[in-house]
Amino acid sequence: MFTQVHQQRTQLEADDCRRTEDMRRQACDDLLSASARFAMAWWRVADKLDDGEANEDLYQETAKEWVEVTGAQGRVAIAGPGPLATTGIALFQQLKALDEAGTAWYWRCREEDRHGLDKCAAQFREAIQAVAMHAFATAAREALGND
Repeated sequence: MFTQVHQQRTQLEADDCRRTEDMRRQACDDLLSASARFAMAWWRVADKLDDGEANEDLYQETAKEWVEVTGAQGRVAIAGPGPLATTGIALFQQLKALDEAGTAWYWRCREEDRHGLDKCAAQFREAIQAVAMHAFATAAREALGND
């Protein structure tokens, strides 16, 4: 009887570990995918802004993608482990800076007084270059034992 209980307990622990790893893997995949889609949405907006056009539909697409980013980042924060969650927060903050720079550029382009457009464009490009998805991907590989 003792052996059977021990085997069941061992199996339950193994199942728990597998579920945790699967949850972490999915959370990481979700954040990387959402981040890439968000950045691509902003690149599409930026292409139009470079031409002096503030496209409302493309801008709204960034808002939809932002919702996905925030949800995915929350799942990473919950799934952990700590160092991975911290790297996820850093990526989230970089994406937030991108969103703020892109939004400022978008609204400046919509105004009649377009003074400062070049500065907004430069801040956007600086923000998008600062997005370090590779750092999060590296942290994810380490946390999941995929190195």
